[in-house]
Parts: sequence; structure tokens; C-alpha cells
Amino acid sequence: VSLLQHKGADDKKGIAITKGLFKTSPVFNIGSFAVMIILVVLYALFWN
Repeated sequence: VSLLQHKGADDKKGIAITKGLFKTSPVFNIGSFAVMIILVVLYALFWN
């Protein structure tokens, strides 16, 4: 829809999204994976 409204040009009020916005540090990746593993273990323990 935006492509048709603005004839292919970027909207002035739009937010520029690049791949860099979604990059995370290795420390964050390891930490989030550790939290996920802890949650899986707790879920498995309290399943019964």
C-alpha cells in the first residue's frame, strides 16, 4: 500500500529500519540462551 501511495519513495514520517537495528552482542545472545534454558528446566520440573 505504501509503495503505491508514495510512488516508490520513502515516507518522510517513516522509520528507517536497517539490519544494524537487530544485531545483538554475543554476551546478550549467550545470556538470553541461558535464561531460556533455565526456564525450560523450571518448566520441566514443575510440569507435574
